[in-house]
Amino acid sequence: MSSTEYHVNRKELQFVVMEVLEAGKLCGFEDFSEFDEDLFSMTINEACTFAEQVLDPINQSGDREGCQVENGSVKTPQGFPEAWRKMGEGGWLAMNMPPDFGGMGLPELVTVAAKEVQLAANQSLCIGNTLTTGAANLIVTFGSSLMPVVRSETSSPLRSSSLTVII
Repeated sequence: MSSTEYHVNRKELQFVVMEVLEAGKLCGFEDFSEFDEDLFSMTINEACTFAEQVLDPINQSGDREGCQVENGSVKTPQGFPEAWRKMGEGGWLAMNMPPDFGGMGLPELVTVAAKEVQLAANQSLCIGNTLTTGAANLIVTFGSSLMPVVRSETSSPLRSSSLTVII
């Protein structure tokens, strides 16, 4: 392992989330009654694995290449489109969003822990996830029932790798 590889201290993160912040108590609330501590722990562990195996290896290309405008389109750094697609397919773009909108419905505490390790591995890519889910949360919370809802029979808008912002 080189000194620049990102490695998550899973034991410490799990201790803080599960023992100090007592994430398991959230399962006592109706919105989270279908979850358990094992699922929370597994979600955090998988987020760490995704950060280490998918996001960290392309972090330097984001720093070195950056985004470029070419012929009126934005060209992202090498590996970013594939990683973004994997984020959508894995549900990482909609962890805390309601299942009715394609999310997992996870508590914000678990979502923040998962996003933190992903942001630490590759902030230039993952900041887009943070901004996109922030906009989606605003629409879900304050949007009018008159707003059109983008639906697909094969995938939800929040799991789509091609949908970046819903406005």
